[in-house]
Amino acid sequence: MSAALHVRSYDGTGVLHSHDFVQVVIPLQGELEIEIAGQGARLSSTLSAFVAPGEAHTQAGHGENLSLVLDLSDAGMSGTLQDRMQRQRYFAPPRSVRGLMDFASLRMASAHLAEGDRAALAHLLTSALGEPDPTRRTLEVLRDAVRSEPAADWSVSRLAREAGLSRSGLYRVLADQDEQSPGRFITRVRLDMARRLLADRCLSLADIALTCGFSDQAALTRAMRRQTGRTPGAWRRLAGTHGPRNGTIGQDQGSGAR
Repeated sequence: MSAALHVRSYDGTGVLHSHDFVQVVIPLQGELEIEIAGQGARLSSTLSAFVAPGEAHTQAGHGENLSLVLDLSDAGMSGTLQDRMQRQRYFAPPRSVRGLMDFASLRMASAHLAEGDRAALAHLLTSALGEPDPTRRTLEVLRDAVRSEPAADWSVSRLAREAGLSRSGLYRVLADQDEQSPGRFITRVRLDMARRLLADRCLSLADIALTCGFSDQAALTRAMRRQTGRTPGAWRRLAGTHGPRNGTIGQDQGSGAR
């Protein structure tokens, strides 16, 4: 297998599993919850997911949903690109990928994607994911800046200076990558940091909240629940750790892509 493209929908149940190839899940319609190596998110047409070989994962659909699932052998994606995408894991599809998503949606509105269409799309999607993107590089610069001082007062003006952009230019860059607003961008970076710190059993949820720039534990809990549907305590339990303090939430179910 070099590259294979599937069109899948997911129900509300699933089994945790892994496979020995790369998988990229690109939702076209509806939403689905996904858990990858203990990190979860709610995917939609504005947020896709990368699953590295050997990573345990599961998915669960919400209502009607449809996704493109790209399976790639190691030879189908460079090691450098795999490393970069695994570090990010959840990503907003770049413009070139969104164009291919629109094409797939239009074709499926009148007919199923034929085998030839899927093969061509698999090749184009693989190429598009590997294209250098100056806008995404700008976002990486901003992420690094926020990670270095997560508790700082990150005003729009300060973010724009870090990126070397005007305020209006910053908003355009964020909108192009579906980040929506500077405030939401900062919250996502802080939550990414919080999820990593939750693996440290010595840190309380309150300590993690303050370290990552949230005003208190309650603010962290609200933000994480909005983004992932889980509290920090539930996230910590799913990751197999039990810190000094635990939140509560029901166990989510998922549906795995084979």
